[in-house]
Amino acid sequence: MLLEDESTGSSRLEPLGAGRIVYVPGYTAHRTMNTGTEPLVYIGVYPANAGHDYGSIAERNFLQVLVERDGKPTLLNRCDL
Repeated sequence: MLLEDESTGSSRLEPLGAGRIVYVPGYTAHRTMNTGTEPLVYIGVYPANAGHDYGSIAERNFLQVLVERDGKPTLLNRCDL
């Protein structure tokens, strides 16, 4: 899961997997991505007023993008592509 903090613009990856719980704080954009070969199935639970400005993400997209490098998921700055 890609997490981007609204106030700092910093991003980080949190791995998803069987029995894993990922906490997404308020004012944090998140995107779930499957980097494996099997279908990803998960349950997301969150309040309706999560507090993030999703309009800004819709306009500019995430600041970082996930790509595969040397067989591993890697975050790159979108502007560096």
